[in-house]
Amino acid sequence: MKEGDNLDCSYPLLIDKCFKYVFSDKSILRDFLKSFFELLGNDINLNISEVQVQSLISGGHITIKDFYGDIVIKIGKKLIICLEVFNGFERKDFRKSLMYTLRYYSNQLKVGMKYYKTKKVIGIILFYDSTYKMDSLMKDYALADKFNISDIDDLEIEIFLIKLDNTTKFTYNKSEEPKGIKYLKAIKSENLEEIKKITKGDHMLEKLYYRTLAFIGKPKNRGLIDHFESTMRNAKRIAKLEGAEKNKIETARKMLLKGMDLELTAELTGLSEDEISKL
Repeated sequence: MKEGDNLDCSYPLLIDKCFKYVFSDKSILRDFLKSFFELLGNDINLNISEVQVQSLISGGHITIKDFYGDIVIKIGKKLIICLEVFNGFERKDFRKSLMYTLRYYSNQLKVGMKYYKTKKVIGIILFYDSTYKMDSLMKDYALADKFNISDIDDLEIEIFLIKLDNTTKFTYNKSEEPKGIKYLKAIKSENLEEIKKITKGDHMLEKLYYRTLAFIGKPKNRGLIDHFESTMRNAKRIAKLEGAEKNKIETARKMLLKGMDLELTAELTGLSEDEISKL
């Protein structure tokens, strides 16, 4: 297997290390952030001074948990952006990201520093997995919801949750589709061919495709890719089984409402009489 071979894998940019490798490129990162904030109607000066990948965010004490930031971007003297990607997202992941963002905000203050000298911190959390329901955190129809931490000045900390599943709900003519949407669609693409199709015709987007291809083509990454694909297959299988079970329960409930007896309902749905009696 030679480096650069046109290999493929499932959801390449949802592989943590692939995402970090691709977006550690300052030019891609700058272009992505510019298009992302334009999509949200924000105008931010993106003079990137430093990019840190998998950097230590120390707890400052032996008994305090340390964090390792995915991608941390320092912009000028006034802004820090924390960028993360998740394949699947649950409340525990939200808590982790919230703590991670808050830690980066609080760690700015050294002994003797004035509180007003802290930089604003923005957390951008990208996640893709339609099997998780996040209704209590964000509405399904929303592309991005902003969470201002109420106990802290809302000009200081912002967190954006980006549900990548929802990019399919936004349709545009090819010439009108915002670049930010193209980036998000590329990140959640199922394979390299899909990324290539989305990024065709734009220099920076095509650079994203070729860096993804370079990562996939490195033999040393094959074990990581195979493990990720195995995990994805198992997740899909479990989701399919859970979906089938929910359909059985819903069918049984409808049958009971129509007056069908418990024994026949059990026979036709494959559920036990005890399970049906609980409905």
